[in-house]
Amino acid sequence: MSTPQSLREDVRFLLRKIAFLDGRDMRTLCRSLDLPVLNLGSGEMVEQVRDKVQAALESYTAMPSRETESVLRSFRASILLQSGFLDRYLESVRRAGQE
Repeated sequence: MSTPQSLREDVRFLLRKIAFLDGRDMRTLCRSLDLPVLNLGSGEMVEQVRDKVQAALESYTAMPSRETESVLRSFRASILLQSGFLDRYLESVRRAGQE
């Protein structure tokens, strides 16, 4: 089980790496955060996700609650477990190490 500090660190890191997600992954992420996905471009989805996760992160830092923790955990799990982000990210790191 992660600590509140590690959850915040994970979320901050993953927010910076959100550009690695493709359209399908972004839609999955939006659905896991209960955000609408119909008629939205990728940029709008990224903006909505960042706004919601950043607000939850700030609230969780000020006063942790189950609701904000749930948003942060859902964001982390969706990116790391449901999307292909981790595979693509590790592949890019592997390629960079071979150069």
